[in-house]
Formats: sequence, structure tokens, C-alpha cells
Amino acid sequence: RRRQYELRDQIIERERLVPFLQAQRWFGGKGRRVRAARFADWSVFLRGPQPMFLSLVEVEFDDGGRDVYFLPLTVASTADAKGVEERHPHLVLASVTGARKGVLFDATADDRFGSELLEAFTRGEQGKSRRGTIRTVRTAAFADLRGPATGLRIGRIGSEQSNTSITFGDRLILKVFRRIEPGINPDFEVGRHLTERVRFGRVPAVAGALEYDRPGEPSATL
Repeated sequence: RRRQYELRDQIIERERLVPFLQAQRWFGGKGRRVRAARFADWSVFLRGPQPMFLSLVEVEFDDGGRDVYFLPLTVASTADAKGVEERHPHLVLASVTGARKGVLFDATADDRFGSELLEAFTRGEQGKSRRGTIRTVRTAAFADLRGPATGLRIGRIGSEQSNTSITFGDRLILKVFRRIEPGINPDFEVGRHLTERVRFGRVPAVAGALEYDRPGEPSATL
């Protein structure tokens, strides 16, 4: 079974990954020739009939440069696949065959991604990836900003550019950074400083961040 999954990964990398990336508004390499793209690392975020993955995709360009992108993925069953293809055709990465038929698509279009990630923050979770660790980091303001455990309607802001934003009612915004670089993202670093140390109330407070740790490299903000 592991060999079958590896073969499917190779097919997706060879035939589907580059066209998929080039169709995304947040992909920053449209003016450069892409040599190849591959899954550099991934973690199983949610198990079950419709699993969810947190993946990092490395893109290699003909000029020798490399970029890394954060791509959460999930599977829609056959019953739900048509709806996903109609509503979000550019977010579908590949068709899934075998025991779990359906489509593999960008998980930010699935409400489960936002709700499950928020619960992961609430529990302070971390999980192993193939090459590192993905962990939640909460600021001192998290509990107050999180508020009640229910009643937050999840939405996706359509005018995405270099990032993807998911809303939780009028309480929280989740900003999914797409292009990932080693080190703390300034949005989180400055926001955390203003929230925890300065307590500056004229900008939105920061509740936390999802970080990727890989041995020998600075933590990256996802």
C-alpha cells in the first residue's frame, strides 16, 4: 500500500503539480520557467475517510532558484467531488482512485480545515511530519480572542493575492502564508510584540501561529 501511495505521489508531481501551482493567484513564479515541483514534506493533519494533509511543495526554476509553498490538501469523496469541481475547479489537484475515490484539492476551501485547525490551537497540538514538526504557538491573548467554542461561522475571503485568508465570524482571521521562508514571518513577529509586550490596542491582536520546525533550520511561520 505504501508503494502505491508513493507511485501516486510521483504521478501527481510529474503531471499535475506544476499546472496546479501556475493556476493559483498566490503562486509567485508565473514569470519564471519551472523545471520541477515536488512534495518536500508533509504531515497527516486529519485521519479518516476524508483525510487532510499539511504539505510543503518545493518548486525548482530553470534559473537555479527554489521556492517553498505551503499547501494544505484534503480529499472529497465521490459524492462531494462534483460540487468541489464546480465551485472551485482551480483548487482541484488530482482525481483519487482506488478504495477512496474522489478528488484531492486545496483544503482551505473546506470548512473542516478552519474548524480543525482552530481546535488544534485550542488544544496546543503539535505533530510530526516526515522531516520535521508542525506545531501551534499561542500568544497570551489566545483564550480571550478565541472566545466561545461554538457559533463561529467559517468563510473564505475571495480576494486572495499572495496569501489565503479564512474568517471565523467577526472574531478571528486565519492568514495562510503560501510562500514560506525560514524564520519568523514579520506579520507574526511584529503582531505578537504589539499584542503581548506593548499591548497596543489600535491594531488587531494576534492569537497565535502555526510553525514548521526542521532540524538545522530556523522555524518557519505557516
